Amino acid sequence: SWKSHTSFTIWEESEAPVEFQIGNISDNSLIRGHFLNFEWASRCLQFGFPKDLKNIFNPKLVDGQFTSHQINVHVRLGDYLSNSETFPRVPEIYYLESIEKFRVNNEKIYLFTDDPKNCKELYPELYRISSLVITKRGTKALEIMSLLSSGAKIIGANSTFSAWASWFSEADTICTPIPFL
Repeated sequence: SWKSHTSFTIWEESEAPVEFQIGNISDNSLIRGHFLNFEWASRCLQFGFPKDLKNIFNPKLVDGQFTSHQINVHVRLGDYLSNSETFPRVPEIYYLESIEKFRVNNEKIYLFTDDPKNCKELYPELYRISSLVITKRGTKALEIMSLLSSGAKIIGANSTFSAWASWFSEADTICTPIPFL
């Protein structure tokens, strides 16, 4: 199942069964969809996607401040602000209550967001208690996913990005907003 557009072949999740051959995807392909079925993630492992994402990121991204003992929190905004009926924004109370429940040793809170300006405005208390705010500026999405997945505890958003970072992590605690996923 594919659609040809100018120079790309676009693979839509809703059209491509999990059984489709990932190996058939060429450099001029674009994969689009939500991909929350973890069969997709399992198949990526078969084609060389590393289960341990810690070896992917550049530690200089965070100037040596990163350890595996912090609580990593992901706030997805971006298109969720303009498509709020389709993608409801997770309320700040979800994040604050999750942190309160899982923070036992005063761990640092590392906030991952695609929109730091709106995050600061919409999640003021979460932003205030965060030790470090990590955005995509100048980094690759896979590096950010790697950093997000490396925490001992992950508090995710209602997004595929959070879900995959959690799936590829070795975190001992993962919190996901239900029923959002």
